[in-house]
Amino acid sequence: MLDLFTVVWGKMVDSFLEVTLPSLLQGGNIPACRGLLDTYTIYTNPLSRGQIEASPHYHALSSLIAVGWEDLQKGVGEVNSNVLAQLKKSAERGNYLLVVSPDWAIGDGSVRNLAALCAKGDHNPILYGFPRLTELGWRFLTEAFRTGERVTNRQLVTLAMKHLDQATYRLEVAVFDERIVHNNALFVYHNVPTPCL
Repeated sequence: MLDLFTVVWGKMVDSFLEVTLPSLLQGGNIPACRGLLDTYTIYTNPLSRGQIEASPHYHALSSLIAVGWEDLQKGVGEVNSNVLAQLKKSAERGNYLLVVSPDWAIGDGSVRNLAALCAKGDHNPILYGFPRLTELGWRFLTEAFRTGERVTNRQLVTLAMKHLDQATYRLEVAVFDERIVHNNALFVYHNVPTPCL
């Protein structure tokens, strides 16, 4: 089985409700793999929980998968303790774990594909948060989900390539002393609010 979880509070609740939850509720995601998913745990504070529970997206989510709530382990601003707590819970149940950051858009069919691979027992989901979109790109994305448009991985890649936020994603090639390293080293700096596993 596959567990999903999100750590969210404050302004990120808006992103979670505008993009992340609608993307997870697309037909090829949570609705397509209910038998392969165990729980969706949300780590948050009481104010943010109230905002999420008031959303129609939350009601749709809770009708498809068991939703659990956890207080933020060390309060607002710290993520790692929540990740570790959920890793432990999922491991104790023998489940795989999919980290869902509160500002990720997940292409239609992605959760079904990941859950099916986990069900085989020989794959473990490791995701890397793709680069941030510009404000204009984000508006296109939120509008697509607001109007109920199906958003595929191909569309997400196309949108990201057109609206890549260069300020948060840069590639730097550094040449080291030839006596120490005999080739170039590639460094990727990527600002994400949660750790990438």
